[in-house]
Amino acid sequence: TAAAAVLVGLLVGLASSPLAASAGVARPLPDFSLTRPEYMQGIDASNSATKPGEVDYVTRSQIQWVQMPKAREEALDHNSRVREGPAKAERVEKVMSQLRELASEADIPA
Repeated sequence: TAAAAVLVGLLVGLASSPLAASAGVARPLPDFSLTRPEYMQGIDASNSATKPGEVDYVTRSQIQWVQMPKAREEALDHNSRVREGPAKAERVEKVMSQLRELASEADIPA
């Protein structure tokens, strides 16, 4: 009885096609946008910054766009520092030698 109900439920679940869940938004907002959409114009604009100090996603995108050259420069600098730095084996050997030195100085009873 219960096993049959579980089996029937499983078969119905496998036979039905999956449906996409919708949250009531016609289309999702993009992650990055430099222009303000039409629905964000006017006093009753949803998803727009309405209070002082708030930043909507378009303003945030514009700020990120202005900061992009500096971020790219910082990323290139970081990548070059990582490439020029010591290899992993060298870093591990340095740390291990420091640990051996500390272990010889420490008086740890066994």
